[in-house]
Amino acid sequence: MGEGGIELADKLDALGKACDAAGWVPVAERLPEPRSQVLVCYAYGGGRYLHTGWVTTADMWHKPNGSPIRGATHWQPLPELPRVPNEN
Repeated sequence: MGEGGIELADKLDALGKACDAAGWVPVAERLPEPRSQVLVCYAYGGGRYLHTGWVTTADMWHKPNGSPIRGATHWQPLPELPRVPNEN
């Protein structure tokens, strides 16, 4: 592995540790219930992204519109919606 590859591996390892500390679940450890909406953290094109999505299998993550999410690394449940005063 070249020098840049080692640096990238170190950065991804540090990112993984930070995600774990913030309540993120690594997809390699556990997946959410199929088709349940969650927050998904994924790596794509050298960047890191966050989106809502759902999973059918370990390799089949999707955005709400059905388009694929590739490179999912972590997920966490969606937070509860805020309460709005005078909401029926």
